[in-house]
Amino acid sequence: MSQPTLETAAEAKDHVAVVGQLGEIMSTPNIATASNEQTAGGRLVPAPFIIGVGRSGTTLLRTMLAAHPDLAIPLETHFIARLARKCEQADNPWDYFLDEVTSSSRWSQYQIDRALLEERIAAIVPFDLTEALRTFYKLHAERLGKPRWGDKTPRYVIKMLIIQRVLPEAHFIHIIRDGRDVALSVLEQPWGPATIEEAATWWVTSIREGWHQAKAAHAYMEVHYEQLLLETQSTLQ
Repeated sequence: MSQPTLETAAEAKDHVAVVGQLGEIMSTPNIATASNEQTAGGRLVPAPFIIGVGRSGTTLLRTMLAAHPDLAIPLETHFIARLARKCEQADNPWDYFLDEVTSSSRWSQYQIDRALLEERIAAIVPFDLTEALRTFYKLHAERLGKPRWGDKTPRYVIKMLIIQRVLPEAHFIHIIRDGRDVALSVLEQPWGPATIEEAATWWVTSIREGWHQAKAAHAYMEVHYEQLLLETQSTLQ
């Protein structure tokens, strides 16, 4: 079952308080205004990928970063790893890509015109998964009138190496929350572990795998949920 897009109702008050500070913070040039892909110097412009164990504040961080007028971050994608494994070996990679993306349960929330996506993907000859994924993100950003894009898919915390292989501009932001609070929060979810022991194991396993992958990640940073709430401005900067 897919995860909800909001944190628990008990956490909503914290979110309102923090997001209320964003007007001033996100209007400052902390995020470069260059469009994604390459700068004038030929370097890839970073694309923030928010990752972390579920119920750790990834939605809150997405809300903060997407408040910036230049940055668009769609709802969870989940399909990059599957595409990386199978797309370019498919008989028709264009159709395989489109089927994976448009069959997502969140497709309507990406706010992308399907006909336009099909047109732009068909123009990628020969097929290239990196360019196809960039096209997807750019169309979402264009729909919102923003030049840059990122991603927020918590599960990518254990898929970092796959992600950076197909999208080398990915810069991973791993948000970490106290495991005890995560366990209590996740037990309230229909998709989560059934016991506190299972919840603790799930948290530890995901954190360890994230740290293991981070050793080989080109660009990785950690943000603590509690720090984000208490020191919002300094943390975002």
